[in-house]
Amino acid sequence: MKKLLSVSLCLLFAASLTAQTGKIRVATVGNSITGGTNDYGYYAMPLAEMLGDDYEVTKFGKGSSGVFIKLREDATTPENPNEYQFAYINSEQCAAALEYKPNIVIIKFGANDANKKNFEKYGKETFKADYKKLIAKFQALSTKPDIYICTPPPMYYGDGGFLGSFDDNVAKNYIQPAVREIAEELNLVCVDLYNPKVIRSTMGAIFRIPFIYTDDLKGTIDELKREGITVYAAHLKGENSYDMEDYKTACAFLIGNEGNGLTEETAACADRKILIPMEGGAESLNAAVASAVLMFEAGRQRRNKRK
Repeated sequence: MKKLLSVSLCLLFAASLTAQTGKIRVATVGNSITGGTNDYGYYAMPLAEMLGDDYEVTKFGKGSSGVFIKLREDATTPENPNEYQFAYINSEQCAAALEYKPNIVIIKFGANDANKKNFEKYGKETFKADYKKLIAKFQALSTKPDIYICTPPPMYYGDGGFLGSFDDNVAKNYIQPAVREIAEELNLVCVDLYNPKVIRSTMGAIFRIPFIYTDDLKGTIDELKREGITVYAAHLKGENSYDMEDYKTACAFLIGNEGNGLTEETAACADRKILIPMEGGAESLNAAVASAVLMFEAGRQRRNKRK
């Protein structure tokens, strides 16, 4: 989820198209992490909420699909006649995404391709070539969409993965480097927490501060609360000023983006809403500054507690 927050900021430049074309159409392309379940498309729907009314975000995810084409075609047999469709480029979801004629395309694959045997048999260059074929389909559209490709999130399985796939070592050694190379070779934006520019901007903090991605923000917040962690939402309707609360025990802060803030559903998950007072008529700080203010206050209280 955090990775996609950066995408929402990158996409705002396209707002100027709104007056000419109506809503800006955003297609999210990928596997089950994109497709989601029922009406909730993991990152697609939260992304729509963050981008706002000028954007129309539609999910085109196909569960169990991946990039490798020949892998799936080789596995197509009379017993499994539709296996070829799990190469995403051959799927109905891909055809629908192309028919949608998006202005922006966000592509994320990796989990179902992260099998060591796949890369031993077909190789990294085949993965790259097949990925480029998929990208080329969208580049050929009359809308000339802006295309963002994402590295896969951590998979939390070691060598061998789960049933052969979801192997984090394969993701790190083959897929993530391949996606970065494709982005560089095709001059595309790569959404990647480990991008060298991102790592440099963290001043080394990325190696000291743990981070996670979550496909279920509400579920993660509920888990924090079950562990006795007080959850605060930075909100314009905060009951108290941020410096009136006690952060000396375990706590978590929910921060929305500058344009729209937290969704009402996410804010409702918090134990308390807090307000950062603003002077001069301004309504909000950007997310990084708001986070810094709150975390500094928590640190200040804890330092004073130790005295």
